[in-house]
Amino acid sequence: SYKSLKAIADEIEPDIIHISTPGYIGWKARKIAKRKQIPMMGTYHTDFPQFVYKNIPLKIVKTISDKVMASFYKEFKGIFVRSEAYRKIVQEDVKFSPEHIHTLLAGTDTEKFNKNHRDESIWDTYGIPRDAIKALYVGRFTKEKNFPFLLELWNEYYTNSEDKNIYLVAAGGELEDESLFEQYHIKSVGVKRGEALSKLYASCDMFLFPSTTDTLGQVVMEAMSSGLPVVVSDEGGPMTLLDDEKLSGYAINVEDRQQWLDKIETLMLDSNLRQELGENGHQTIANMGIDKSFDAFWDIHKQYV
Repeated sequence: SYKSLKAIADEIEPDIIHISTPGYIGWKARKIAKRKQIPMMGTYHTDFPQFVYKNIPLKIVKTISDKVMASFYKEFKGIFVRSEAYRKIVQEDVKFSPEHIHTLLAGTDTEKFNKNHRDESIWDTYGIPRDAIKALYVGRFTKEKNFPFLLELWNEYYTNSEDKNIYLVAAGGELEDESLFEQYHIKSVGVKRGEALSKLYASCDMFLFPSTTDTLGQVVMEAMSSGLPVVVSDEGGPMTLLDDEKLSGYAINVEDRQQWLDKIETLMLDSNLRQELGENGHQTIANMGIDKSFDAFWDIHKQYV
């Protein structure tokens, strides 16, 4: 509630308030900061205008959403974006001054998400053969994450594949149609956290993430850190994680359905390639520890106090 948030601000007397999202709490925090004349900073975690437009594909909806975002961030001292891909969007759509847009140094817990957590025994619980090739998706089962597209894609791939010892493992929700497990080897495992999530990442063979609205794609970092080759959309932040010189996966236009099918097929058939790309991704993320990210985050805040 506004009252409880204000009580916290009164007690702490912060030098600056960082608002991570323009959701309910974000608007309340903004109100408190303005009344107490405390500088505000924020992170553009989710492309909300694009998020809304994906669900209601009308230009007027996108226009209104952009204006709401511009209004929300208007009096902020600075905004972090999760990847360079969104610097231009925040400048042009949110109408924010470019000199006060900062790219948040990407970081993840490289110990928690690590290939050393691989544990084949977890598949016994789900009725999935240990020797099966497993593609993983982690995220909400929603349209803005392009999850329906992934289901359609997998159904087509599985139907035409000669090898049926393959599975799509989806974490982050529950599928309404349980028959998909029998029909297309799609298994939803619910929401996973802690050690269970670490083992899930490390025990799969590839990661599929077709979302076009993620400003970075934290789950993609987690997958790469866990040693998985990745296939992601060429829109938004996830593609910026891929190193052109040291191949760790593929960034593909979601309109090019056949290329998605081809790359999945390539990874399914070549275990050596999966291992090579997975190792490349693991090495890339090894230099992106969460401690470095925090230090950079903290230092930039000091500039505005």
